[in-house]
Order: sequence, then structure tokens, then C-alpha cells
Amino acid sequence: MKILSLIFFFSVTSVFAGLVQAPPAFEYNNQKSIYVDFQSVSSVLSLVDANCVANQSQCEIQVTSKVRFIQLEFGRPLFDLVSSPDESFIDGFPVEVSEIELPGSVSKVRRVEASLPPGFYDLTLKHRFTENVSSNQGLEFGFWYLDLVDRHFLELYLPTNFEFDQFKLRVTLKFPELNSSDYRVFSNGEVNPLGEGLWSVSFPSFYTASSPYLHLFPAKTKKIQYFNLESMDGRTIPVTSYSDKKNSATLFSKKIAKMFYTYERDFGPWPHESFVGYQSQSGGMEYPGATRTSYFALDHEMLHSYFAKGVFPANGNSGWLDEAIAKWHDYGYPRVNAMCFDGGELGAHSVYERKTDSDSYKQGGQLMAYIDYLLSLKGTSLKQALKKFFVENRFKTITTEDFVKSIQKNSNLDITALINNYVYHIPVSLESLENEYGGHLTSNNSYQCFLWKMRYKLIKW
Repeated sequence: MKILSLIFFFSVTSVFAGLVQAPPAFEYNNQKSIYVDFQSVSSVLSLVDANCVANQSQCEIQVTSKVRFIQLEFGRPLFDLVSSPDESFIDGFPVEVSEIELPGSVSKVRRVEASLPPGFYDLTLKHRFTENVSSNQGLEFGFWYLDLVDRHFLELYLPTNFEFDQFKLRVTLKFPELNSSDYRVFSNGEVNPLGEGLWSVSFPSFYTASSPYLHLFPAKTKKIQYFNLESMDGRTIPVTSYSDKKNSATLFSKKIAKMFYTYERDFGPWPHESFVGYQSQSGGMEYPGATRTSYFALDHEMLHSYFAKGVFPANGNSGWLDEAIAKWHDYGYPRVNAMCFDGGELGAHSVYERKTDSDSYKQGGQLMAYIDYLLSLKGTSLKQALKKFFVENRFKTITTEDFVKSIQKNSNLDITALINNYVYHIPVSLESLENEYGGHLTSNNSYQCFLWKMRYKLIKW
């Protein structure tokens, strides 16, 4: 029995690597709540009322999901789903699923109300959602996310684990009420038509809770362009570019091509097998090899296909990094030898925090510009350092510590004290930082800071 237990433990730990980055277990109502590792999720989506499209009434989507997960310790498993489940089963047996608060009330999650020993389990759930579902011109819905708002990733639509975890996802769209030829299904997964009103979408196993892009819509409502781009590594990258009728699909497509080659030059071959770009709104949101964005934010969101969705933040405290990199690009990759704020807490929140700090843009972008200055003193640059960081961590979940270690390993620059002060809110004397790194950390009214503030206002405008 002991030998069998050891075999089980070592076989499990090989697939449980993501849990290294999971928050610690905690007690809630005198019961141990534990993070688990999702192996796969399979969900079938259908309409609750088949007549809602014809009637142009609010459509509600019904979802039946099977989640395969594994846990290494005794306790009650955690996952998330914003909608309350109508039915829930563990290995075929009915079980209660409740909504509980994380420590410090930083967020809410779902908990299976059964204390389970270590092992593999199948969680079956049925629920409904109306988020981002419309029927004005036919059925339309999309997996639209927000990283600055709590619980606005995949959990709005499907049961999911948290960002530390990577797992397989298969979605089946079962809408026999629809004429397939009148609709389009665009995704950063593999879309396969299975019949009239029936599609399957399979997503890569390295995707996280903030990764899957899925959009079903009536073809007549969008301008669509298809073309190919040739990657520097010899691959042909298929591109789908589409926009709402009021926007220009041609200008959008041209900008996609321009930024594709810009980022290949800066950071290496395009990391994904395709690209889907939807010009829809002000601002935008990134996905691996996809985006829903405005024309003006396209370059910012496409860069995230490298940083954010090429290497993935493992939690809310790591989300500042990719926004800082993207904002540094938005500013024009500046190099400055002054910091215009005394300290920050971009990654100093609770270990249970799930959303990105809103100061990651302005403060984070400035921190990147200063790190670029420090690297220039070493005869290199932040672009070169980021290129190496990306190669080392491609399709992995990362933390701030991984970034610090990569900078030190590849550039012989220890930025620990800098990160402590400006990211972790561990105050360090600015004079001592200035002595260690150089530049003007104590001169908030310096000419450099004046230029930086003007740059921020212009970019924001």
C-alpha cells in the first residue's frame, strides 16, 4: 500500500506543477479549502429558449460541463464560476457547490462542499448565463474579459480554475436553431463544424483562465478579411481581421500586419499559430493570438500576445508586469534615469488577489524605462532582456520573481531592491537606491520627470 501511495504521489506531482504557484489552502467555516489542478474542461452550450433569437428577446445560454481535476491533499476543492450552478455532481453523486469569500474578502470563489481525499475527480455542472449574449440581429455572444475587474475572465461563462493553472478546454456549440452558413465562429482555438448549428472548439492545453477567445455572430453584422503573414521562422500565419460595420476593416488589417512584423523584430517569431483581431470598442483586451480592441489600442493588445498571453501571469500580483511592458512600448520604449514616484505596491496585494493593479500602466511603464536605463549601463537593453525572458518562459505561467531572476541571470543586474520598493511596497531609502543604481530617484521635479509626465498625458490623450 505504501509503494502504491508513493507511485501515485510521484505520478501526480509531475502534472501538478502549476500548484507551486497557487495560493495557500485556508480555513472557511471550519473546513479546509484547497486549490486543485484542472486536467480538462469539456462544456456544451445550448439555448434555454430556442425561440429567443426569432423573438429578439434576451437569450439565455445553458451550459453542461465536465471538469476533470486532481488534488493532492485532503480538503474541499476550489474553482470558480460566477453563475450559480443549477446542478452539481462529483463522480456522479450530487454535491453542494457554494460561493465563499477568499481571505481578506479580496474576491469570491466556488467551493465543492465535500471534503475529499487526494485523487482524481470528475465534477459535472449545469448552469446558465446571459453575460454578453444578444439577439438583436441574430444570436451573438463572446468570451469578453477584463483584467482590472475581479472575476471577469472565463468564470463569467464556464467553470474554470485560476490563473496559475493551465488546462485543456473543449467547447461544443449546440445551436440547431441556427443556419450555419449565416454565422461565423472565430476563436484562438481550433474550430470544427460538426453539422447544422453545431461546432466544436478545442483550445491548447497551455491556456489559462484568461486565454480562450470565442465569438459567435451573424456574418452579415461584420466586415471580415482573411490573409496570411509570413513569420521570420518560415511559418505561414493565418490572420482573421474583422470589425463592426462602422469601422474600417482595411486600415485595421494593415495595422495588424505592421505590428506583427514590428514585434517579430523586437521579440522574435510570432508565438502563436494564428491571429484573430476584432475591431470593436475603445480600449481592448488581449488573448493568446487574438484581441478585441479599438484601432488605437491594437498595438498595445498585440504586444500582449508575447507578454501576458505568450508568458502568462500566474496571479493578480504578477499582472502588473505585462501591462508595464506594453505601456513602456506605448510610450515609445523610452530610457530614463529618473523615477517620478517614491514607491509603489503594484504586486504587493494579498496572495489571493486576482485582478491587476490599475497603477501598472503609468508606474509600471516608468519602472520599465528606468530598468532599460540600468541595463544600458551594462551594455545591453530591456528589449534584449525581455526577448531572453520570453524564450525562457514561453507558454509558462510566471511571477515577478521569475522576471527578476531572468534579468540577473542574463544581464548580471540585481533589481531586487528596486522591485521591493516600487512593486512590493517594501520601503527602501531612495538615497540608498540612488547609490546602488544611479540616476535621479530623489528628484521628482527633475527635467526628466517633467518630460515623463508630459509623455504620459499625451499618450493618455
